[in-house]
Amino acid sequence: PMNSGVVQGHVSWQLNAARLLIPLLTAITAVRALAALFRQQADLVRLQFIHDHIVICGLSQKGLRLTDGFRDRGDQVLVIEKNINNPLIEQCRLRGAFVLLGDARDVDVLTKAAILRSKAVIAVSDNDGVNADIALACRKIARRRVGGAVTCIAHVVDPQLYALLREREIEMESGSGFRFELFNAYSRGAQLLLNDLLATTRIGQKDRSHLVIIGLGMMGESLVTNVARFWQTNHSSTGRSLRITIVDLDATRKTTSLRARYPQLQTYCELYPCEMDVNAADFHVGAFLPAPHDLADVDCFCVCLDNDSLSLYTGLVLIHLTRAVGIPVFIRVGEITGLARFLHDEHENHATLKHLHAFGLLERTCTPDLLLG
Repeated sequence: PMNSGVVQGHVSWQLNAARLLIPLLTAITAVRALAALFRQQADLVRLQFIHDHIVICGLSQKGLRLTDGFRDRGDQVLVIEKNINNPLIEQCRLRGAFVLLGDARDVDVLTKAAILRSKAVIAVSDNDGVNADIALACRKIARRRVGGAVTCIAHVVDPQLYALLREREIEMESGSGFRFELFNAYSRGAQLLLNDLLATTRIGQKDRSHLVIIGLGMMGESLVTNVARFWQTNHSSTGRSLRITIVDLDATRKTTSLRARYPQLQTYCELYPCEMDVNAADFHVGAFLPAPHDLADVDCFCVCLDNDSLSLYTGLVLIHLTRAVGIPVFIRVGEITGLARFLHDEHENHATLKHLHAFGLLERTCTPDLLLG
C-alpha cells in the first residue's frame, strides 16, 4: 500500500536507523516538554512564598548582567521573559534565578511574580514603549499594597519618551504607593566615562581642551551633553575653551539636531562636525585630524560606535595614527570580552596599547548598586 511504510527490496541501514530514532526523538521531545511544564508549575508554587526579591522584566544582555549582579549579592531574582526560546533563559536558571514565562505588561503575570512583596521591579526590555507599559502595569498593582511602596525602575533610551516620562515621574508616584524611577544606560555610562576622562587626561586643566568623539549615536550624544554640563559647572567663568570634534557619517545633520535640542551647548563648547566613514581610506590616513602642530592639543579620542568589533578596530587605527604623540583612546563596548578583554588587560604592558582604554557599558551601568543607589 502507498502509505503502509513498507519499502520493497533492500533497505539501507540509515533508513532502518531513522525508523528507530524517530519514535525515540518524539519521546525525548515529549519528556522535555513535560519537564519544562513541571518546572514552570513548581516555580509558580515556590513563588507563593517569595519575598524581598528583584523582578527583572526582559531577558536581554542587560537583564542577564543584572541577574548576575543581584545573584552575586545574594538576592533572590525572578526574571519575566516572553520569548520561550530565548537562549538566555537556561543561563538564568543555572545562576539560581526563577524564570516566569509571560508578558510583563500583563497585570496577571506581574501578580504571579509577587511584585507587591518585591524589593524592586526593573524593566530592561529592548523596547522603550514596553518598559513604559510595564511601569504603568506595576502602578495599577501598587494600589493594592498596604504600607511601603512598589519600586519600578524602567530603562528608557529615546530622548523624547525619556523627557515625557521624567515630567510624569513625580505625578505617577503621588499617593499611589508606587515609586517610579528612570534609567538610561547611555546617560549614566557617559557620566562614568567622563569621570574616567577627567582622571586620565588633561581636560579642563589647560586653556584649550579638545575632545574628538567618533560616532554620534546615543552614547556619543550623551557624552557631548555631559561634557558640556561639566564645563558649564566648572569652567564657565574661567575663560578656558572646549572644542569637540564629531566624526560621523552623518555628522552635520546630527550636530544640527543636537544644537537645536540643547541651545546652550554652543555657550560652553564649540562643536565641529566632520562627515566621514571610519571604514573609508580618508579616515585611515587621518584626514579628520587637526594639523600636526595642533595634534598635541587633542586631549583624547572617544569611540562611541554601536558595533563592538568596529569600535575596537577604529581604536587601533587611532592608536596607530597618533603613536608619535600618545593620545589616550577610549573605546565604548557593550562588554569587555574577547579582544576587548585582552586589550584591557594588556594595555599597561605594551607601549603601543598603553593609551588604549576599553569602557564596558553594560559592566559599568547594569549593576545593582548603581540602579538601587
